[in-house]
Amino acid sequence: MLQTGDLIRDLSVREVVAMIGSLYPNPLDIGEVLELTRLEQAANQRTQKLLGGQTRAAMTGLILVGLLPFAALGILIGTS
Repeated sequence: MLQTGDLIRDLSVREVVAMIGSLYPNPLDIGEVLELTRLEQAANQRTQKLLGGQTRAAMTGLILVGLLPFAALGILIGTS
């Protein structure tokens, strides 16, 4: 299990999620990732300026962006 880690500095949350999403053939929409992680308002904030909870949410977003199509994710987290 990952115990510590940092996000890439000097990029916005949106840029980091988009960069990681680009590694996957069918990434989850960036807007949906930001909504699921409740980071819409921090989307343009630089990663080194995030608070602890925001950093954890952004790291979760990096997992979600390549994990599953949104419909399957909704079933997984119980939103559908």
